[in-house]
Amino acid sequence: MKKLLLILLFPLTLFSQNQERFSTIYAEINVGAAFIDEIPFPGMSGLIGTTLNAGGFLLDFEAGLALPTIWTAKMGVGFEMGQSQVTAGLRPYPAHVYIQHVITGKKYGSFLISIELGLEDMGVDADSFESLALITFGWRFTLDSFKLGK
Repeated sequence: MKKLLLILLFPLTLFSQNQERFSTIYAEINVGAAFIDEIPFPGMSGLIGTTLNAGGFLLDFEAGLALPTIWTAKMGVGFEMGQSQVTAGLRPYPAHVYIQHVITGKKYGSFLISIELGLEDMGVDADSFESLALITFGWRFTLDSFKLGK
């Protein structure tokens, strides 16, 4: 797990001093299904997060409340192309790896979809809350956005 966190944080060293950097703070609501023994089980979450953007390279962190797991969090790296953001990363609990696509630029928020695979089912010693996979759909609302300088 520590190695995966280092891999996710390594791209921080790639940020150039000459790139325009900004951060967006957001709230997000999600609904979806976890596949437990191949049977879909409904779930939902409310998260607060931030996306750091340096010349189209993204670092995304979010955490919040979830049902049925009580809490959840995600951290990922990715890129932005026009009004589309794609990130891949780790959800520490329930333990999953994910890929997420966010369609930005909407007047009233951004639509997103996330597809995830449980680490426990992959043989990693982690608590995936019995989930083989997750699929979620969400809506993201920007709370604040600010420039971090060059």
